[in-house]
Amino acid sequence: MLFWLSSSQLKIEYQQTASHSQQNGIIKAEGAGKFIGYEIGDNFPRGIQLTSIDSQNPPHSRSKVVYTMKTVHYSDTDPSFCDDNQGVYFTQGNHTYCRKSNDNGLYSEVAHPFVTEVDDGLIAIFTGENGETPATEQRGWAWAADQPHGASWSQAGSYYQKLPPRNIGTVKLSKDLQTILSPGKEVTSGFYNFGGSWSPQTHKGVNFLTSFDSLEENASRLKTFKLGDKILVAYEIYSSNGLWDSWSYVRSEFMELDRNGQVVRPQWAPDWVMYFPVADSGIVRNGKAVMYSGNANGLLRYEICSGEDCTQSYPSAIPPSPDSGSSATPCQHPSVDTCVAARGRWAWTCTHPELRKCASP
Repeated sequence: MLFWLSSSQLKIEYQQTASHSQQNGIIKAEGAGKFIGYEIGDNFPRGIQLTSIDSQNPPHSRSKVVYTMKTVHYSDTDPSFCDDNQGVYFTQGNHTYCRKSNDNGLYSEVAHPFVTEVDDGLIAIFTGENGETPATEQRGWAWAADQPHGASWSQAGSYYQKLPPRNIGTVKLSKDLQTILSPGKEVTSGFYNFGGSWSPQTHKGVNFLTSFDSLEENASRLKTFKLGDKILVAYEIYSSNGLWDSWSYVRSEFMELDRNGQVVRPQWAPDWVMYFPVADSGIVRNGKAVMYSGNANGLLRYEICSGEDCTQSYPSAIPPSPDSGSSATPCQHPSVDTCVAARGRWAWTCTHPELRKCASP
């Protein structure tokens, strides 16, 4: 829906774009009255989708799925189970899989915000199971012999223990959502949806930036910030044994991308724990990324600076030898916890918005 700011009256009511829309958001795009929505759908469509909205030309909107994921199909050890579930899809081991699915699992996350607008296109950033693995290339997302994508929920223990780790991926596309601009082959597959119809899947130009190869490291809770001509990505690493209740925080990391979604400054980690709600977005103020969180002591404000000009921002708060490794220097303002230098790139965490007093003697 679109509303008039001046009166809060409804201007345009759009139709449903995905089902179920499990993660979503919207950003203001360049140009008067233009917006870009993003979401992950689990069935109609199944994938991460962008929707462009032009309120000056109502009810114009256009959608594009930029990344899709595997699907768990109905299955049972008794082949007759599929008689009432759209028929047999395939048999693997002692399980028969049906031509029907209702997989609410997404096996991916969108960054918040998911898309960053640059001068010549849009950069979409997310986590997923690296589509360049041999099993995915050979078998598609529907199932794989060594990674049972078609496993039934009754196999939850063994199934989730074989889940691949989550890595950070990007794709660049044109602002009208019509053209994929990033390099990368087109991969196609498909699944049988809840109604028993075949749903083709395809994505192109997907590039993964991390290469975690075990469930001990999974990227999650991505936050993106446009800092000048670069994109700062903040995210958290979680470990798991593959079961639903086994995810545990390991550390936080950052990386910096160019306007094509390529890494220009590889991963680095701050010296403290940084927890952020999964769906929160940050803001950019004075060329720095700002995020808010909280703990038992109250509100936390994180201000993150990346780049060669960081050392000019808070000269009195910077340790004398940033190239010697990581170090922490106490701030002189009572509302500030610590000023931290991590591998020559600077970030500060505070319990009060008056962060700049950290720089005062």
